[in-house]
Amino acid sequence: MKEQQLKNIKWAIFIFCFVLMAWRAFTISIDSGGRDNVYGDSYSDYNTLSATRYFYDSGFVKSHLLPVHQYDYSGDTTIGAYTHYPALPDILAGVYAHILHTTKEPLLRIFPILLSMLWFFVIYRVLETLLKDKQQAFIGGSIIVLSNYFIAWGDNLHKHALEEFFKWLYLYCIYKYFTVSNKKNKWLVAMCVLFILAINTSFEPATYLAVISIGFSLIYKKKVFTAATILPGLAAITGFGLHMLQNVAHYGSLDLAIKDMQDAFLHRTATEVNEGHLAQPITDTSFGILDLAFEWFNRIERFFLIPGWAFILFLGISLKHSFANNRNLFYIIITVFIASLSWSFAMMNHAYVHLFTSRQWGILIGLVCAYSFPIYFVWVKTAFKQKKYPAIVFHTLFILYIAAMLVSQQVYALYIKYGFFYNVI
Repeated sequence: MKEQQLKNIKWAIFIFCFVLMAWRAFTISIDSGGRDNVYGDSYSDYNTLSATRYFYDSGFVKSHLLPVHQYDYSGDTTIGAYTHYPALPDILAGVYAHILHTTKEPLLRIFPILLSMLWFFVIYRVLETLLKDKQQAFIGGSIIVLSNYFIAWGDNLHKHALEEFFKWLYLYCIYKYFTVSNKKNKWLVAMCVLFILAINTSFEPATYLAVISIGFSLIYKKKVFTAATILPGLAAITGFGLHMLQNVAHYGSLDLAIKDMQDAFLHRTATEVNEGHLAQPITDTSFGILDLAFEWFNRIERFFLIPGWAFILFLGISLKHSFANNRNLFYIIITVFIASLSWSFAMMNHAYVHLFTSRQWGILIGLVCAYSFPIYFVWVKTAFKQKKYPAIVFHTLFILYIAAMLVSQQVYALYIKYGFFYNVI
């Protein structure tokens, strides 16, 4: 396909994605049921909207830039600030409210949508940079932006679009840092800034970006400790320190801020703190690593155009072919694969309970599909041309399976049921 044709189709995809995203923003509210679970995080959006209303009414200083949850329910300005999670998404939403002079949910979603418009082109650019092939990048990028991963979460008021945007940008910057011959420092500075922003958006990108930093250092420098691991690592500590400074200002004591964060960590991992004593475990221990691994692949079809069980084949194709033909790309795929799983091992209960953590596979799925689809297409053509009937049967059933999941989970569920015809069918 010619380059101009790719551009024309990309613009058509852009228009479709953002018409649908804007339609959802103005027709599906957080309390309508159309943004729950797979198709959004209404719980976090509610908290962010609450924080936005508080910032709009009371300003940012009173709570030390910390969000106030449940403010929109009670109107009680004495409600305490929420200290257990980074506040950048809530602060940004408060800024949006002051710019627009309103706290109406649909209007606030305009700003995340504008960010996602930039993110749209970043996705294609990152894949094109890594693969050095515009057609492959077009395939992988289109699979990503046409999926629930992008469309249903691109107008999110809280962290979800923002953290993924930072991850894609970080991957681009670290690749440039290791592959360009001059002006490397600007890419290193960008990586550090992105790490600080990411840590203040969510704790989840921390493990992902750490694995990316270590992996690329091993690929290009054959060692773990490089400027690309040490400086972004210090940036991560700085970013977390900024959040702790907010908490110290809020509590008026470093000891109280540390205790609060320790209690939050214990509560979210293994134990509940009750009046200073460790109580019964609250973590769901009824699942094992095999249960979690099953969820990794079973959930992918809910967020992406490719079902997880089919993705295993494409991942295998990518690894085998890149190992033989492009060893650096092989190691990059391995690195991104480990990064995609890193949060699941760091916070297994969180990954098991929250379906949205499957979105952490986004970069890997875009990269693998971009690289493997043309190879698989040659396999299919060869099977039909040479009349290899067992292979023809397999490919036919395999493609029908992918199509069935695509139609049911994305076209019907996202584009129609929770899209243009919400509350109609």
